[in-house]
Amino acid sequence: MLAIEICYALLKDEFKCGPHPLPEGADLTLGYVTYQDIRTMPQDSTSGWLGFDQVRMQVNVYNKSKLQVSYDANRIKRLFTKENPFGGCSVVAGRSDFDPETMLHLQQIDFYMYQSDNNC
Repeated sequence: MLAIEICYALLKDEFKCGPHPLPEGADLTLGYVTYQDIRTMPQDSTSGWLGFDQVRMQVNVYNKSKLQVSYDANRIKRLFTKENPFGGCSVVAGRSDFDPETMLHLQQIDFYMYQSDNNC
């Protein structure tokens, strides 16, 4: 499964979500979560590509409430690391900010995860 498919599968039941950037005209009153791949590192051996990649994924959590964005970010960390049926995932970094474009609070979470298209 590809990393963007894993992100959507983990987030879709609990959050209004989609790939980054935010869709134009999206209703942001209850918050929104975006995700995007930042870097893909193919996993190789002496005989070539092993059929999977390590991917650094960025998840952005937007909400009017700074407290709610923190709760949502913590929930996402649990979904990706402790409740993830798709395999290993680890939190790499995070940061908090205020997004002047959307006028919403933002928490950014970076994860490492593995992906494969299962064709190898």
